Amino acid sequence: MPCIFYVVLRVNAGQQNVRGMIRMKGLLGAMQNFFGSKESEAAAASGPVDKVLGVFVAPLDGEIIELCKVPDQVFSQKIMGDGFAIAPVNGHVISPVDGVIASLLDSNHAVAITADNGLDIIVHFGMDTVNLQGQGFTALIKQGDKVKAGQPLLKVDFDDVKAKVPSVLTPIVFTNLPAGKTVCIHDGQIVKRGETGFITII
Repeated sequence: MPCIFYVVLRVNAGQQNVRGMIRMKGLLGAMQNFFGSKESEAAAASGPVDKVLGVFVAPLDGEIIELCKVPDQVFSQKIMGDGFAIAPVNGHVISPVDGVIASLLDSNHAVAITADNGLDIIVHFGMDTVNLQGQGFTALIKQGDKVKAGQPLLKVDFDDVKAKVPSVLTPIVFTNLPAGKTVCIHDGQIVKRGETGFITII
């Protein structure tokens, strides 16, 4: 079970946009009492993939978009991992899985979750939303919290945030899929938060 993974952000530095890496640490410490010293069997090569279908729910209402269409190459080139995006229609964000909040950025726009089956998942609301420094974002959870699929994570002032950033397209990325596995979705499909059956991993 990995204890460190990364979220890639754009950070304003004067007049320049600087792409920074914010290291989201402490996963092992936050979860040690829950899992003990033994690695979860679901972290084996086929475990997380087999279990995604039964427990993964749409974290937002909106349109499913292929990750390659996200206007940030860090996501579109799958540098952090495979996944998909949602073009949301409101600011209600729920947990896609049962798991533990591995990290919550101070700006509240990105949440990292380690699912009970071992998958590491990042939900990153919008593009360049780090620049808002938390304005328009309310966290309904904190780091270390256990969450259930469908549990509210964030409340976003959707109209305000949408007016201030280039895009509210929200990537959902799996950072530790086994090598060779691919996320399959139907580009353009409309989903409601809490909906299942829209994603497969092969």
